[in-house]
Amino acid sequence: MLLGIMILLRGLFVYASAIAANPYDPGPWTSAFELFAMAGSAWVLAGTMRSDRSFSERWYPSGDKAAVLGRFLFASLLVVVGIQHFMYARLVATLVPAWIPGHLFWA
Repeated sequence: MLLGIMILLRGLFVYASAIAANPYDPGPWTSAFELFAMAGSAWVLAGTMRSDRSFSERWYPSGDKAAVLGRFLFASLLVVVGIQHFMYARLVATLVPAWIPGHLFWA
C-alpha cells in the first residue's frame, strides 16, 4: 500500500504542473498515467495477496477497496493512451516498423 501511495504522489507532484501548463503535450500525460498504473498495480497486489484472512481483516480492512481502486487506476492509463492514439495518430504511425504496411491503420 505504501509503495502505491508513494508512486501516486510522485505522479501527482511531478507531472500535475506540467499537465496544467500545457494540456496538449502528450508526454506528461503518458508519464503521469504510467505512474498511476504502477500505483494501481501495487494496490491490486496489496489487496489480493493475503494469506490469513482473519489477521488481515483486523489490520487491513480496506484491502478489497484498494484492489478495486487499483484496477481503475490501471485502466485510466489505457483510456489516456487510447485517446492519444487517435489524437496523435501520425506520430504513433511512425513507431510502426517500416516492413509492416499500413502504418496509420495499425496506429
